[in-house]
Amino acid sequence: AQLGFEIEPATFKAVKLLAPQIAKVSPERVHDELLKLLKSRAPVKGLHALEASGLLAVILPELARASFERAEEWARAKLIVERSSTVHGRLWAMLLPVAAEAESILRRLKFSNADIRAGLEVLRGFILLPNATLARKRRMLAVSTGAILQELARLSAGLDGEKGLLDGVIPAEPGWVTGQDALELGAAPGPSMGVLLEQVYDLQLEGRLADRQAALDWLRVKIVKHN
Repeated sequence: AQLGFEIEPATFKAVKLLAPQIAKVSPERVHDELLKLLKSRAPVKGLHALEASGLLAVILPELARASFERAEEWARAKLIVERSSTVHGRLWAMLLPVAAEAESILRRLKFSNADIRAGLEVLRGFILLPNATLARKRRMLAVSTGAILQELARLSAGLDGEKGLLDGVIPAEPGWVTGQDALELGAAPGPSMGVLLEQVYDLQLEGRLADRQAALDWLRVKIVKHN
């Protein structure tokens, strides 16, 4: 897959016969080889070879099951993999049909904690995106994985001839009011103050407050009512 060569038929037959032996290979080696495949010029061709050879069923049995049980989702995921511009975008797209099992897969293949957190953040965001508010979408874009999520959303929507759900959305800017502001306005420290700060921030992100002063005024009213 990396060099674009075809596998000689006799060699491929031998690979199929010996596919179960891949279970003896260390997870670290499988991790490295999977990333090499996803970095290649034709990653989906490599995934097809893994499926046809039986290797996928050994190293990623969750995806092998998905290829049968959720064939349409798997086919769609591979189209996104093919079009994604980054290796991590391709990796997260590959895991879309098995998002619920992604954490266990990534841990088994010895991905770093940082990669696991990033992957789960993208996958959760992708699933929640259709019902996300504008504020939530802006928050999604403001984190380090926002660009990858935006690309995957655009590529997925493009398969249906639609606009990406994050296209044109501006990443969230810092909140206009802080916990110190809330305390100075008379809020009592604790969870209820945190809820108010989240609410005023969402209003800011949705464009329903004009500026910091408007945010402070809104917060002041809410604190007075709460007290």
